[in-house]
Amino acid sequence: MDFLNAEQLQALRAPLRSSETSEILERLNTLFQHDWSLELEVFSVEHPTVRARLKIKHIVRDGLGQADGLKEAEQQAISNAARLLGMGTETDVPTVSTDQPSPLPEKPKAHQHIDDMLEKCREAGLSKEALRYIINGYGTTVEESRQIYVSLRELLKKHGHHA
Repeated sequence: MDFLNAEQLQALRAPLRSSETSEILERLNTLFQHDWSLELEVFSVEHPTVRARLKIKHIVRDGLGQADGLKEAEQQAISNAARLLGMGTETDVPTVSTDQPSPLPEKPKAHQHIDDMLEKCREAGLSKEALRYIINGYGTTVEESRQIYVSLRELLKKHGHHA
C-alpha cells in the first residue's frame, strides 16, 4: 500500500490482541480515517457462510467465513479479509527506522484470477454455486488453484455466460 508511511504500515501489520472484529474495525478507522468500506454477503444461512470485502482506496481484499452461526462466520470472514490486507501479519514488530514503506505482499496472480472469476460469477448470480469451489480457500498449490479457476470458468460457461 503505497499510500501508507512506514509507521502506518507497521501499525497495520502489528499483531492483533484478539480475534474480535472490533479491534480490526478500530485499527482500520485509525489508519484510514474512516475512508474504507466493508461489504458483507451471506452465501448460506443453512450452513452459515459469509464473504467480507474490505475496500481501501484501490485495494480490495475478500475473506470467507464458515461457522456454526452467522455471527461467527461474519467475524471469521472479516478476520480473513483483514489478514489478506496484511493486518496482524507481524509476529515480532521491528522498530521502524526509515520513511520508506515496504510494500505489502501482492496477492498471487492465481488468486487474483480466481477473484476475477468469482466477481463474474457474482455478477451472473452464481455466487452460491461458486462458493462450493472456494469454501476451503484458493488451494494450497498452483495446480489446486488452477483447478478452482477452471471449475469457476466451467460454471459460467454451463450457465451461458462468457468467462
